[in-house]
Amino acid sequence: MVHSSVCSENATLDALSERGLDVRTVARHRGPLGRPLRSRAPMLRARGLLGDGDHEEIVIVRARRV
Repeated sequence: MVHSSVCSENATLDALSERGLDVRTVARHRGPLGRPLRSRAPMLRARGLLGDGDHEEIVIVRARRV
């Protein structure tokens, strides 16, 4: 699963674990906001989900049935 740091990575990992999956973050990449989030940046800042910079960390999450 590809996941943005703007969303709660820990909440996603917890939700998948609670459903019986073995979950791991296997890769990370920091870079500028992608087009969808860039257009929502003012709203994300107002909600406290985005800091002053226009960057996000993309994480790759692996989830497998145990």
